[in-house]
Order: sequence, then C-alpha cells, then structure tokens
Amino acid sequence: MKTNYLIIALLGGFTPSKKQPLPGEMTLWKGYKIVNVMIQGYKLANPKKYGTR
Repeated sequence: MKTNYLIIALLGGFTPSKKQPLPGEMTLWKGYKIVNVMIQGYKLANPKKYGTR
C-alpha cells in the first residue's frame, strides 16, 4: 500500500528529502490524475471484444 502511495506521488512530481519525507495532497492529486489518464489510454487501446467473432 505504501509503495502505491509513493509511486502515485512520484508521478505527481514528488522528490523525497529530509525536510519533506512525505508528499502533500496536491502532489498526490496530480499523480492520481496522471494515473487516471494512463488507465483511460489503456482502455482505449485495448477495447473489449463482444460477440462470437
């Protein structure tokens, strides 16, 4: 769980330091938006196939 938290923070531009070891909510929000765009792109690139063909 903590790993996912830090990965999302890194996508949002977080760089850990001694003064600020944990990301803020704005950084997490930016990372979360990037993850959502990545998921949407994946879904568009791999549409589900319905039917028998």
